[in-house]
Amino acid sequence: NSDTVINSWEGQFVERIAPGAFKRTLKNNASSVKILLNHGMDPQVGDKPLGRASVLREDGHGLYVEVPLSRTSYNEDIIALLDDRALDGMSFRFSVVKDTWEEPAKRNGLPIRTLNEVRLMELEVLPQDPARYRPLPGRLWPPQLLGVRHDLPGVSAE
Repeated sequence: NSDTVINSWEGQFVERIAPGAFKRTLKNNASSVKILLNHGMDPQVGDKPLGRASVLREDGHGLYVEVPLSRTSYNEDIIALLDDRALDGMSFRFSVVKDTWEEPAKRNGLPIRTLNEVRLMELEVLPQDPARYRPLPGRLWPPQLLGVRHDLPGVSAE
C-alpha cells in the first residue's frame, strides 16, 4: 500500500494499490497473463512471451510471480542479460476495475487514487529506468527461472 506519484496523460496524482486488488483477476485470468520483455517493445523480441507464470499470487508484500523461461533463442539473450543484472526492473499493464479518489494530500497537493480492483494483462521485465521504475529485490537467480517479487504497487504501465 505504498504511494507512487504518477505523471501521465491522465494528469499528476498519487497512486496506490489496495491489498486484494489482484484477487479476482488472479482467480479468473492468471493463465492469460502475458510475460513480456519491456512491454513487448524490444526491437528483437517484440511481443513474444518469455514463458508462462508457474506461480502468480498476491501476498502480504504485493504481487509475486515466478516464470520458468521457455527454451527459445531469444530467451538465451535474456538469460545473459539476467546474468549481468542488466535487466532488473519490473512493470505491469492493467486496467482499472474499481478505484476511489481522495482530495489532494497535504504533503504534495496531489489527489490520491486507490486502485481497489485491477485486471492484470501483462507482466514485464525491463532494464532499470530510475525515472520511472524501481529495481527488483534480487529474485532473478538462477537465470533460467525468472522469479520476481513485485512489492512496489504504485508502478503502472503507460
